[in-house]
Amino acid sequence: MTYRLCKVASTSAAVNHDMRLLFAILMTASLGLADDPTFPKLKAKESAAAKDKGEWFGKKVLPRRDPDTIEMGDWKDDKQEFWKPHNISSCTVREDRDGWLRLYDGHREGWVKKEDMVTAEDAPDWWDKVVKENPGDYRGWIMRGMCWNESMRYDKAIKDLDEAIRLNPDADAAYNARGISWAHKNDFDKAIADYTKAIHLDPKVEVYYNNRGNAWLEKKEYDKAIADYTEAIRLDSKYSKAYHSRGNTWDTKKVFAKALADFTEVIRLDPQDDSANNNIAWLFATCPDPKFRDGKKAVEHGKKAVELNPFWNNHCTLAAAYAETGNFEMALKEQQKTIELLKADKSISAEIVKRYEDRLELYRNKKPYRDE
Repeated sequence: MTYRLCKVASTSAAVNHDMRLLFAILMTASLGLADDPTFPKLKAKESAAAKDKGEWFGKKVLPRRDPDTIEMGDWKDDKQEFWKPHNISSCTVREDRDGWLRLYDGHREGWVKKEDMVTAEDAPDWWDKVVKENPGDYRGWIMRGMCWNESMRYDKAIKDLDEAIRLNPDADAAYNARGISWAHKNDFDKAIADYTKAIHLDPKVEVYYNNRGNAWLEKKEYDKAIADYTEAIRLDSKYSKAYHSRGNTWDTKKVFAKALADFTEVIRLDPQDDSANNNIAWLFATCPDPKFRDGKKAVEHGKKAVELNPFWNNHCTLAAAYAETGNFEMALKEQQKTIELLKADKSISAEIVKRYEDRLELYRNKKPYRDE
């Protein structure tokens, strides 16, 4: 799910949008006025290749203050370039180096000062202090609500977001965040109602359409989901999450060519996206339609996904990719790694672990996996 924090309170949706636009212009004009001597020396390709990604690598982080006051930067033609992040209200750290974090803001990668962010596990306590110091500021309630969402305490999130809406009934971001809470509680009708309200308040925010599309997908309303993802892409053609979501929906509908096209676009927009590489590898390795299967390409994308993120699901896909090429020795090795990682995660049930252990027998019998 994706968040977005609205910037100022107002008495009408139209004024709210105009004021936020003005604030964004003022903030953008103030960015990148001077180089920062503490800025990491690594450029994008060097950063991606670095072996040691730092203490916070892979952790979810949220802002410690209003996201619209935070700068993001990177190297361009041997010069530091800074910009206002597109969306860093909830990000996964791609590298932690020299007091800076490398994040993806929905459009591009860049560095953000570590002191401006807080880990998801520490974020509720941080924003709790902010709310207590200024209980009349609805933005603090939104941020704390988002923190509760990240820590899976959805009832607390809803309570905070109710208060944000009481303080500012035009707070579109509060409805969006509360929609995320309802979605996690599997109440997709309430989620859709909140996303729709957020869209009514500001119909130009691509995030809201993407989130509502996710709720339609859960309800198996695939055409409605695709319509929302397509609108999100129309509003922002660089918004990789919408391509990813739409690709998943096309895959569910077994429209594999369109799924592959959307996943490929995600990688074009964000080459460091491990899940898009994983999805392409899975499609090439396990597609029930043989004309889409390509073991060599499956292994290529599967290896890239594991390199970017050694998550158990990525190892599982790489195992299926090797099986598709006939390399069952490597398939068994990767599937064993999958099971090892699953057992290390105490939140995963024995029933789920067994499902992946059963796949070992398939590979021992030299049979590839099919996603029927």
